[in-house]
Parts: sequence; structure tokens; C-alpha cells
Amino acid sequence: MKYKVVIICLFFIVLMLGVINAQHQTIKKYKTNISVLISNNKALISQIDSVADRAIEFKSTIESLDYYNDSISHRLKDAYEKLNIKDRTIKRLEYIASMALIRDSIIVKDTIFVKDYHLDTSMTTKWYDIGLRLDYPNKVEVNPNVISEKYIISHTSRETVNKPKKFFLWRWFQRKHNIIRVEVVEENPYITNTQTKFIEIVK
Repeated sequence: MKYKVVIICLFFIVLMLGVINAQHQTIKKYKTNISVLISNNKALISQIDSVADRAIEFKSTIESLDYYNDSISHRLKDAYEKLNIKDRTIKRLEYIASMALIRDSIIVKDTIFVKDYHLDTSMTTKWYDIGLRLDYPNKVEVNPNVISEKYIISHTSRETVNKPKKFFLWRWFQRKHNIIRVEVVEENPYITNTQTKFIEIVK
């Protein structure tokens, strides 16, 4: 009889521990969701109120990107899908839009235009706008305006520690590790990325 009582008590203890653990996990999940909502709310306010060179990072799952009601999130997803990057490997998605505007003029010593000559024109595409102004007697003004749009995708990649063997069967037995690859996609066809460097701070 005592053994039955002990077994029943142990059963109820294990059951209670299971219930407590489940409640703890549920509370932890709710706290995480609340933290994400608060963080995203701050990020949205920052996006509306602050300057473009400073922001708060949004938090999201890959699945949630389909429900975002902004074109940037959809374009980010399109960008990594075009690179054939799998959803489960995505670590971070970034979008940067910038513009370069230069105003410059040249005044030469001699008269190069006929009297009262004036020309104000521009060459415009989606990615640049070049304004040209010519004024009598010797002024040339050029105003180029260039737009840049970058998609930055960080994702994990499983690769061999040493240089991969040429024969694919040998590669199966090589030691592998996970690395983070960063893809930078510049939409402006007239801009070339000349150098990139990304550093992950580990503790």
C-alpha cells in the first residue's frame, strides 16, 4: 500500500512539474512576443520620425514577410529568392537607399557662347538625373543626381573547412562548418560595389 501511495505521489509530482514547465515556456513565449512587438513599434516610430541614417532594427520571421504591407519587405524577399537562398538560412535582411547630388560649374576665361545664349536641359532615367546648364558668355553648370538602392542579405552556409576537393565523393568526408555569407545587391546598374567588409562581434 505504501508503494502505491509513493508511486501516486511521484506521478503527481512529475505531472505538476510538467504543467509548471509548460506554463513557464508559455509565459516565456508571451514575453518574447511582447518584446518583439515593443521593439517593432519603436522601430516603426523611429522610421517615421528620425533621419534616414539612423534606425531601430525590426524583428520578424520569414513567414511574416508575406504579411508586411510595405514594398521594401517584399522586394527584400524577391532579392534573396533570385539568389536561390533558402528561407531557413536567412539571418538578416537590410535595405539601404541613398542619393548623391553634386552641383558644380566651370567658368572659362574666354567667351564660348554667343550673346544671350542659354540652355537648361537634363538627361533623366530611373537611376540618375543629370542637369546641364549653359549660360552666356562662359558658364557651364553640371548637376548630376544618382540614386542607389542596396539589398543586403546575410545567410548561413555550410562549407568545408579546407579547400574543397575536386572529386565530389571526397568532399562528403571533409570537415565542414557554418559560415555567414553576406550578399550585397545593388539595383542601380551604373553603380559597382568596389569593396565590402562585414564583422560579426562574438562573445
